[in-house]
Amino acid sequence: MVKIPSFLPLSFYYLHVYCTRECARACVMRITSFNQKMNID
Repeated sequence: MVKIPSFLPLSFYYLHVYCTRECARACVMRITSFNQKMNID
């Protein structure tokens, strides 16, 4: 077994949360702009 420092899983968790939040924000922005285009037409 390779001993993993305790801070590594925590940093991976924060990275995962940050990426998920950014991806969700990008998806929301994309959907919002798509809805605005549909409303204009």
